[in-house]
Amino acid sequence: MVYISLLVLDYSDSKYLAMKYYILICISLSILLSCGTSRQNHGIIDKQSTYIHSETGGWEVFEVNSRGRSIREMSKNAKSKIVEELILYGYRGIININPLLTNPRALKAFEKSNTDIIKIIIEDNDCVRLYTKNVEGRIGARSQSLNQATFLIKVQVNAIRNIVTEYYENY
Repeated sequence: MVYISLLVLDYSDSKYLAMKYYILICISLSILLSCGTSRQNHGIIDKQSTYIHSETGGWEVFEVNSRGRSIREMSKNAKSKIVEELILYGYRGIININPLLTNPRALKAFEKSNTDIIKIIIEDNDCVRLYTKNVEGRIGARSQSLNQATFLIKVQVNAIRNIVTEYYENY
């Protein structure tokens, strides 16, 4: 970077003056665009959930990042996030979980009213359970008063699959 700017600034000929300013503007724009914005700084919060390990009885444990105003809201958001990810995308990593909803018409119906089925699933302790939590503190401006937390969520994939297929059976 310093070497490029020295090359650009060493041109004293007026013929290269316009080129010098053009290159300086390009370098400045690239520096500005490479700097993180507030959304990019909080990108770790919105990342995909991470698989931790399996437990007996078919429980899978995932690490999920969430934010909210209270512990209850953050845990509900974390549970909703992992359930929605499993329904739409499944999981690819140490273990492979296929998306729980594959019927195209059922997927469209899920996209229109996904809050209903997710609410049913996260309220069922046989499907999703809170394993542990780790509150990391405030994020963003003071006026937002959002907190960030990392939760370990236990998920019973087969139970969720059964509820989802039963709910969207008519589609």
